[in-house]
Amino acid sequence: MTLQEMNACDRLRTRYQYYQAEGAITESTVNLIMVAPILELLGLYDPPYLMKGEKYVSIEIEDKDQILDGLIDVLVLQNRLWFILLETKRYGFSVMQALPQTLSYMIANPEDGNASYGLITTVEDYLFVKLNPQTREYNISDKFTLSTRRDNQFHTVIQILKQLISLVQAPSS
Repeated sequence: MTLQEMNACDRLRTRYQYYQAEGAITESTVNLIMVAPILELLGLYDPPYLMKGEKYVSIEIEDKDQILDGLIDVLVLQNRLWFILLETKRYGFSVMQALPQTLSYMIANPEDGNASYGLITTVEDYLFVKLNPQTREYNISDKFTLSTRRDNQFHTVIQILKQLISLVQAPSS
């Protein structure tokens, strides 16, 4: 990771924490302050990537005496690379709650039999998914978060995304 990328990650994390401290962050704010800069940083607006917006999928989860609701916003950057944004109307959603829907998107769109990759994020938390479409087996990463005090785990998120980008761009062997 370059010094410029590390500085950009630090700036984005600080920006997110500033907006979060001011109250609930709307989807449009998240898109402006985090999602668009991440996609730009990684060059994902340019060929061979093509942004494909998918319809929103509503999620409702009963938690004790209340119902938490949210939406999954799906961006397909390439048929083997998925960016899943979990927008919550209230805090309490976990990236794991979007895993079943993410896997269903990935399974429904097998590119060429090669593994596909996804990132599920609440923008604060990040979870990577790898799916083998032939066996329908999947693996998930540890959860990375922007809320840790020790280090900026966003650096690791960007490094993993860069590795995934190089994997999906590599010719099949």
